[in-house]
Amino acid sequence: MTWQAQLGPLGYYAQTRVVTVGGSPLVDPLSPPSGPSPKSLGAASAKEPLPTSIAELSNRFTVGRKWSDIEPIFKSIAAPTEIVVRDVGQASFVSFVDKEGRSYLHFDTGLPVSWNGYTAPKKLDVDLAKDQIVILSHWDWDHLHAPCTIKSLYDAKWIVPSQRLGPGAARIAIAIAKRGNLFVWPSGACFTSPDLSIVECSGKSGNANNTGLALRVKLSAGREALLTGDADYSNLPAPVRAPVDYLLVSHHGAAMSSGSIPIARAGNVGFAAVSFGAGNTYRHPNPTTETAHFKSGWGDWRPTARSPGIGPRGDRKFV
Repeated sequence: MTWQAQLGPLGYYAQTRVVTVGGSPLVDPLSPPSGPSPKSLGAASAKEPLPTSIAELSNRFTVGRKWSDIEPIFKSIAAPTEIVVRDVGQASFVSFVDKEGRSYLHFDTGLPVSWNGYTAPKKLDVDLAKDQIVILSHWDWDHLHAPCTIKSLYDAKWIVPSQRLGPGAARIAIAIAKRGNLFVWPSGACFTSPDLSIVECSGKSGNANNTGLALRVKLSAGREALLTGDADYSNLPAPVRAPVDYLLVSHHGAAMSSGSIPIARAGNVGFAAVSFGAGNTYRHPNPTTETAHFKSGWGDWRPTARSPGIGPRGDRKFV
């Protein structure tokens, strides 16, 4: 017996119990194949061939690729009054919120895939500002799923890394590109202002987790936060890893290299937030990872999931 997830109009929400009678292993799509590369049935069965990478998509649609296309977007970003690490279950969705309580910038917009769908909250309340910006850490589905549900996110300006695309990610990328809202981060670029730094992670080519984007941001109250997607901290430039008041724990608290964990700022009044869903299939977070963060000064560890000794599930806010 096997559970099969289907990609539908609203994303990977549905799954069906089927019988698997045979099969053979496929090569890792992120590793050099020893023979012919496997082809995605999702791409092959589409009405039009789906691009398999941002580079391929850029050849078919109008996409902002120059720094001169992207820099004006960043210059319009104000320091947030608060940063909300949203409780979305086994996924990641973080929003910058202004003093009126409206979300105007998002770092990832994830919702759980079908096999972790039971970890999602019953209701997701997002008060969106008129103009939206999304900075995508990387093209994993649990970091970009929400536009399938919150359609207005398609109208945001998306700043994204140039990476490989699965069928679901390709459909979202096409929908954004057709609106003229897709902007690809130039390789090796960085942006720094008094309130915001955006960097490209320095992992090995082909590893989506470690070659995406990360943010360091100063809130209007003066405290600083470091936001990562699924990247190991060792792949962040050293200046970004300097001590901070708040930390979004990378990769939902998965096992990681402990020596590179950013240090909590001396006299820290902040905390480390970790976004995961209780009972998820990946068994996140890893206890060793939590201990390693504690040793780096992050004794205040606040999950979005319900946790013994911490309390009920919910959003965690940096202020």
